[in-house]
Parts: sequence; C-alpha cells; structure tokens
Amino acid sequence: MTLDLNSNNIGDEGTVYLAEALKINTTLTTLALNNNRIYDQGAVRLADALRTNKTIISLVWTAGGTTAAGWIFFNMIEEMIEENRERLKFSA
Repeated sequence: MTLDLNSNNIGDEGTVYLAEALKINTTLTTLALNNNRIYDQGAVRLADALRTNKTIISLVWTAGGTTAAGWIFFNMIEEMIEENRERLKFSA
C-alpha cells in the first residue's frame, strides 16, 4: 500500500503526526514525501518512527534543506528501510 504525500508542505511539525502514525502502521509499504519542507527535526522524527515500523520498504523523499546532522538521520532511515526489505525477503 502506498501513501503519496508529495508536495503537501507537511513540514517538520506535520512530520510529528506522520511519525506517530507510522509507529502503529502495519500495512503501508511505500511512503512518498517529496517537496514537503521536512528538515532536520522531521528527519529525526521519521528515523525514530522507522525504528518500530517494520512494513515500510520504500521511501521517496528529497531531503533538501537538511544539515549534516539531518543527513545522519536520513542515512539511518535508509538503513532501517533496508532492514525491513531484508526481513520481508526472508519471511515466507
């Protein structure tokens, strides 16, 4: 299941609510977040949510505007998504 939130100007504040929903999500596999003004704080929230979310296997997000600190969390997000992909590959 895909949720396309591209170009909705969610911002870091909206990412707080999205992250809370992702923590309890059990069906969403793809999330599109391009052009939403999500910066460092939003990247931190997404990384935190994806620690518990085990279903997201694809994230479409241009992390423009993040600082070096935000990129650290962006890399963490990529690693968590890859773990989810691997987990799904091995479950039968």
